[in-house]
Amino acid sequence: MSRRFGENIPDEGVMSVMYDDSIIQDVAAENAQDMVEVGVTMNAGEYRAKWYGEDEKTAKARTRGLARGKAPKGDDA
Repeated sequence: MSRRFGENIPDEGVMSVMYDDSIIQDVAAENAQDMVEVGVTMNAGEYRAKWYGEDEKTAKARTRGLARGKAPKGDDA
């Protein structure tokens, strides 16, 4: 790559940016609201599935384990 006068410059690499809907949607506020709603309109398994990306079966198993005082198993433990 050359910009001027024949000077070679190193490749600056590749940059990727991932956008979410946080400009339109306040993710932190939504997460806080969901925390408040656990036990009222949402169960703990639904919360884990939504915010930790777990499938329903895994989320339910981990919430049962936490209720018994056991640490969850997996990557986020």
